[in-house]
Amino acid sequence: MTLAMALSGGAGYAQPPKPALGDAARAAQHTLASASDLGTAAAPRATDELTFGDLTGDGKADLAAVDTAGRLWVYPGKALVYPGTGPRSTSYFAARFQAGSGWSGYSSLVRHGDWNNDGRQDILARDASGRLFLFAGTGTTPGVVLNGIQVGTGWNTYADLVGIGDANGDGFDDLMGRAAGRLVIYYGTGVATAPFRRTTATGGSGWNGDLLTAIGDWTGDGHTEFLFRNVNDEVWIYRGSTSGFPANNPTRLFTGDDGSLIAYLVGMGNLTSDDGTQPLPDVVFTDGDGFLYAFAVDTADDFDPLVGFGWSDYQLF
Repeated sequence: MTLAMALSGGAGYAQPPKPALGDAARAAQHTLASASDLGTAAAPRATDELTFGDLTGDGKADLAAVDTAGRLWVYPGKALVYPGTGPRSTSYFAARFQAGSGWSGYSSLVRHGDWNNDGRQDILARDASGRLFLFAGTGTTPGVVLNGIQVGTGWNTYADLVGIGDANGDGFDDLMGRAAGRLVIYYGTGVATAPFRRTTATGGSGWNGDLLTAIGDWTGDGHTEFLFRNVNDEVWIYRGSTSGFPANNPTRLFTGDDGSLIAYLVGMGNLTSDDGTQPLPDVVFTDGDGFLYAFAVDTADDFDPLVGFGWSDYQLF
């Protein structure tokens, strides 16, 4: 599928169906944009708003996806700036390119971490047997990562694995896991062959659900925010905290009826922002029909989250 097909009807439809999440996504975008403590604070940020999610080394956030044949595709971001007049562009990505093959054997794909501490974004991948592999980033195209090296076993305990940036302020990026309703942080070492300490921190209980997603620092407090879908299929946003774990008192973005339709949630760096605003990390997500949506809290109220369709055959991360 070409990028044009992915954005305008690559799923085999003569005409796209009505996006099931269209109205709900617009309501959720309004909730995010109007929240008093989101998108208002200046730097510093836990993850740089531009290079967070940058696989190509150009300083702009990129989207990664694996298709049903196991091919890894990268969609280079443009970091659009809306000047304030005229229609908004939803052409957030340049032409995609294939960055690898053989990626269908992984049950979890994790980004948003420089786990070997070389200044480039890496990818973690867990296979069905629980082995964890580190694919070191190169910052170049088309080979955005090197061949993977095994860095652990037994990681199939975790239903979710999430890159969270540097949670404890030691200069190394960390990893969060969710298992049996509890969250665990593995602190980074910066060493490629053993990127995480054995010592961990455990926080909270009752984290039953799925789609735990780190979305970058929207509040300027130095800690990433989170999205999570609970067992009732409701999707909530959680502010970050000094512990690195999600804080209490979340805000609901989707009811269970709407949240159940979401297939993938991906925290991005900045895809688009309004001229004169602080660029912030954005979020993209897909529904079961293959529609792609985006959230951008650094835009005015006329922002429409619907991007395109034809993404149902892709695992986004």
